[in-house]
Amino acid sequence: MKGLMKDREKNKFSLRNSKATMTLTRNQLAIQTKIYNELQIQFNRNDKMIDTIQARMDTDVTEVIEKNAAKTKLLEGDFQILAQKVSERESHLTDIVSSSGMNISEMQNISSKLGQLLMEKNSKIELLQHLLSQATNDHYDVIGERCEVSNSTKDERFTRA
Repeated sequence: MKGLMKDREKNKFSLRNSKATMTLTRNQLAIQTKIYNELQIQFNRNDKMIDTIQARMDTDVTEVIEKNAAKTKLLEGDFQILAQKVSERESHLTDIVSSSGMNISEMQNISSKLGQLLMEKNSKIELLQHLLSQATNDHYDVIGERCEVSNSTKDERFTRA
């Protein structure tokens, strides 16, 4: 009978310990569920923000491409106008020289002036080429930065899933 009493006391003690452990586990489960729900809400908020940023970035990239195309057309137009002016001046000089019947010293003087004119033309062409190159590089830099941001946010989204 003493053995049964000891077993009963052991069972009571074990039952009390099991109930306490179960209560503690339920409390921990409630805390972890609350944390999970908060993290899920934050994740959904961040996902929406990423989508908004992505859409805005796509619009910005499109806008930059359109502006760059317009600037490129303007620069190409300026370049063609300058090339046409130089061509007209060269043809006028040729007409003047051929109709004037000038001597060699006068011809050399005109040649030097023509050389200066050509150097000015070439420097303007180089300037326009530089501006065109700079605009193109800026365009590709912006697109590259946008794509890197876009790819990194997409990569983060796929690693979270």
